[in-house]
Amino acid sequence: MEKEKDYSNLRLKLVLKYFWEVIRRYKISFFTIIIFTALYSALDVYIPLQYLKLWDILSTNDFSVVETAKSIIIFVLVLKLFAWAMRRTSGFSLAYFESHVKAGLREQAFSYMIEHSHSFFANNFSGSLTQKIAKYANAFEKLTDKISQDGLPLFVRSAGMVVAIYTLLPKYSYILGVFCFVFLLTAFVYTRYKLKYDVLASIADSKTTGVLADAIGNHSSIQFFTG
Repeated sequence: MEKEKDYSNLRLKLVLKYFWEVIRRYKISFFTIIIFTALYSALDVYIPLQYLKLWDILSTNDFSVVETAKSIIIFVLVLKLFAWAMRRTSGFSLAYFESHVKAGLREQAFSYMIEHSHSFFANNFSGSLTQKIAKYANAFEKLTDKISQDGLPLFVRSAGMVVAIYTLLPKYSYILGVFCFVFLLTAFVYTRYKLKYDVLASIADSKTTGVLADAIGNHSSIQFFTG
């Protein structure tokens, strides 16, 4: 019986190192995504605080604060425009960054693979090798999307909400902080547990794709030998 391979100790640092070799060619767009995403995520927390401040002013029923209320409304409008501009700039930079880095990663993987010996290509499905190159580049895209659209905004908003609630109701900020910590810890443990099954599923998918691609590419040979 074939011994099951252990995929728990993946070379994550090595993969990130190869990613960085291509990422550093596009440092401007890379840091533009990080900075602008963090800023508009922080504004998503700060702007509601201005609404709360406006509500407190209007609830006084004092007409002498009309000018103050108007200044807050204008300030919120300016912040909204800044947030919209940063969100669009970040989205454009993300599309530019991902498309160029994915092309660089495909070129990097192809350059590494093409230097292998003839026996390597004879013992592996060409379709499977092509699938692995595509998955290598697509993995970077998925990772970047998760970080820029989910991970970083979630972290900034969570930290911002804890700080914002602490200024209003300190007791509840501790509860929210504990909840965020437990949520992140649970997500990390689940991801680590699920990783080995994702790797096995990816390997099986690459093999299946390789068989199908080679069967289609060698259709005439298959027909000849079966005949």
